[in-house]
Amino acid sequence: MAKYTVKLSKPPRGHEVPPLLADVGDWMGQQIHGTLGWFDALAAEAIPAAPLLDERFAAWIAK
Repeated sequence: MAKYTVKLSKPPRGHEVPPLLADVGDWMGQQIHGTLGWFDALAAEAIPAAPLLDERFAAWIAK
């Protein structure tokens, strides 16, 4: 039977995947699909950096 797909991407420089998340991912990858609910995968990835202020807000603050 199919197992859950687990994908934990490499964390950004200066960060690490929390050990508990890595352990849960390892455990989940050994479970038969459907035994934990009906989802297909566990994926964790870095959130892309966003600008702290958009231009309009920055202009308003600069006043």
